[in-house]
Amino acid sequence: QHLGAMYALGIYVEQCDSLSYRWFMSAAELGNTKAMNALGNMYLNGKYVPEDTAEACKWFRRSALSGDLDGLYEYGLQLVKYDPEYRDEELGSGYHCIYSAAQDGHRNSRKLLMYNALREGNDRAAFWWAKALHRSGDHEGTKVLADCYRHGRGVSRSKKIARRLYLMAADMGNEEARLILDKW
Repeated sequence: QHLGAMYALGIYVEQCDSLSYRWFMSAAELGNTKAMNALGNMYLNGKYVPEDTAEACKWFRRSALSGDLDGLYEYGLQLVKYDPEYRDEELGSGYHCIYSAAQDGHRNSRKLLMYNALREGNDRAAFWWAKALHRSGDHEGTKVLADCYRHGRGVSRSKKIARRLYLMAADMGNEEARLILDKW
């Protein structure tokens, strides 16, 4: 898997998609979930291989069934995108895959659910996912959690807590939080 990544990125070797593919395939056949995800992304993006969503889903599914949260998330995204009504016998719907990955701590799944909740006006869910992201040290989650406290979305309003959270988010590098503090 590491050799595949080295050839894919040209790290210490000349970049070569065909060798990258071969090493990823070899590692995936041995059960390496990172290699399975890399193959899924190669097929999804048509990198070295023909673009093939079904083949990409096959690799993401294999990774997910092996317990990999990135694979579960990617498989869920593809199901939601192409057939939201489809239910995998073992993994459930695309939404279920994403939610399961988020419940197990997958950061991108949590962010997707947080931003979807914000877009849909579901303040309680946005607060809940922002809090989970904040606890894992994610600056975007911390900033959204600060917004929730500042505006009383999904939680009782508290400018004191909001300010403290904006400071944390800014210290983590969140530019939006820094701009809000500049105007505070």
